[in-house]
Amino acid sequence: MTLRGWGVLAVGIACVPVAANIGVVEPYYVGLALLGLLVAGWLIAQIARPVRSVSRRLSEDSVEVGAEATVDVWIDAAPPRRPPAGRWRDRLPRGLSGDAAGVLRRVRGSQVRLSYAVTGIRRGRHPLGPLELTASDPFGLWRRTVAVGDTTTVLVVPRAQWLAPLPASFGETGDGLSPDERSGQGADNLIPRPYAPGDSMRRIHWRASAHRGTFMVRDEEQESTPAATVLLDLTPLHWPPEARDGDDPGFERAVTACVSAAWRLACDGYAVTVVDHSGRELAELTSAEGTALEALERAFATVAPDRGDLARDAAPFAAPASPGPLVVVCGTLDDRLAEALDPLARRSSLPVLLTPAPLREALDRAREAGWAASPLGDDVAESWETALHHATAGAEHGDR
Repeated sequence: MTLRGWGVLAVGIACVPVAANIGVVEPYYVGLALLGLLVAGWLIAQIARPVRSVSRRLSEDSVEVGAEATVDVWIDAAPPRRPPAGRWRDRLPRGLSGDAAGVLRRVRGSQVRLSYAVTGIRRGRHPLGPLELTASDPFGLWRRTVAVGDTTTVLVVPRAQWLAPLPASFGETGDGLSPDERSGQGADNLIPRPYAPGDSMRRIHWRASAHRGTFMVRDEEQESTPAATVLLDLTPLHWPPEARDGDDPGFERAVTACVSAAWRLACDGYAVTVVDHSGRELAELTSAEGTALEALERAFATVAPDRGDLARDAAPFAAPASPGPLVVVCGTLDDRLAEALDPLARRSSLPVLLTPAPLREALDRAREAGWAASPLGDDVAESWETALHHATAGAEHGDR
C-alpha cells in the first residue's frame, strides 16, 4: 500500500465514528466509499496483467571476465494496452555486475525498450532475469511488484591475456623450425614437377629443367604443423573445495593462464591440444584465425576441478602425444606433485610449469628436473615471461 493508500484508509475508518457522533449519515457513506475504493484498487492491482512478454538480447554471444556487454530488453504489452509506468529491475546473477534498474515511463505503443550494461565477473553459465516490474493501480493506492518473462542464459568466459612469444632459439631446440618455416615459408621444401599450362614462368626451376630436358616448375611441399600441448591440472586434491564454485582466485588464474598459453602457442604456429591431467581433451586449436579464440574461451567457461575420485587422484599424469612445447598449469605444487611431473619434462623440448600455489622446495625441484617453472601471480603475462626467462637461462647454461 502506498502512502496515499494509507491516508485513504485512515480517513475512511475515521468517517465511521464521526458520522455516529454527529448524527449525520454523509460521513458514513464517504468512509464506505473510500474503503470500497481501496478494495477496488487492490483487485485491479492483483488482476491486471499489462505485460505479455519480455525478451532480451546481448551485444555479444559471450562476455569475457572483466569485459562489458550491453543488454537490450523489450517489454511487450497486449495491444491496445501500454506497458505500465513505474520502476523496473532485472535480476543479475552473481556472475554479472551492473546497474540493471530504472524508471519505466509511459510510451506510445505497446512495446518499450530498455538498455543497460553488464560486466562479466565470474566464469560460467548464469541466468539473467526475470524482470521485476513495480507499478501501482490507477488510483495510486497500491503498489505491486511482479516478476515477468523468462530468464536468459549468459555465458561468461575467461579472458585470454596476450603473452610474449616463445624465444626464437626454441625453434631450433624444439621442433627444429623457425617461425617462418612453421608458417610454410621455407625454401628447401621445393619439389620440381613438369610444367603445366597456367603455371607462372617465375616458378620455372631452371636447374631441374636443364637436367630433365623439359620445363620443370617449383612445387612447394606442404609441411606438417608442429604440435604443442597445454595441460590443465583438474585433480581435486590439488585445489581447494571452493574452486568448483568459481570462488578460488588461484584456479581462476590457472584457467586464464591455460587459455592464454594455448592462444600464444597457436599464434606461434603450433597445432595446440589442451588436455587435463588424465589426458582428456578439453580443446583443440589448429590455427589462430577466425573465431578460434572465441571458441577456445567458450570451451573453458565452465571448466572446474573434477569431483573427488581417489583412483584418478592417484593415477600418474598423462604424457603428451608430441615432444613439442608443453605447458602445465597445476594446483598446489608439493614434492609429490613435482615427482609426478618429472617424466613429462623429459618428453618435451620446452616444458613450462605455472602454479598459483607452489612450495619453495617443490618449485626448485621442478626447475632442477628441467621445468621452466614460475609462480602464477595476478599478472599472468608477467608470470609467463618469468617462466620463459628460466627456460632461456637454462638453455644458455646447458641445463637441458
